[in-house]
Amino acid sequence: MLKHSSAEVLGAHPLFGPEEERITGQRMVICPGRGERWLEWFTGVLEKAGIIIVKIGPEKHDRLMGLIQGASHFSTLVLALCITRSGFSLEELLNCSTRSFSQRLDRIKSMLNQPPELFESLIMDNPEAGEFIEQYYDSVDKMIGVTRKRDRRSFKEIFNSLKGFLKT
Repeated sequence: MLKHSSAEVLGAHPLFGPEEERITGQRMVICPGRGERWLEWFTGVLEKAGIIIVKIGPEKHDRLMGLIQGASHFSTLVLALCITRSGFSLEELLNCSTRSFSQRLDRIKSMLNQPPELFESLIMDNPEAGEFIEQYYDSVDKMIGVTRKRDRRSFKEIFNSLKGFLKT
């Protein structure tokens, strides 16, 4: 936008979708680009509506979205592909699913009810996504090695380091 216009530029990325019943308490990323006049007005309108503003630069936004959207949606598609290749019917899976797995299946179905171009774009058009997809691949490879070797010590170390990071 900055490259193709001399106008004031303000990026806005709602972190909620049209399915939300209310916007109060929802978050929106604001990426100031050029100019201040509309920034204060726009964020004021959003804050008055009860939206929580997260202000970051466009480069950081794109990098975060590379992980949050790119690698996340990629991993969901990989799981969906694994499920479809398993040989189990959806009915068999649902009959033996925990609540947690059923919720994951619902998220997969919800994703697959969207146009494929949306996720194609989120995964392929953000240049930052590739780095995180590679990290995801490396992480899968590492976990495959640990499970193949049945290396319980390494598994616990990885598990506990994740637990520490996420402070559970």
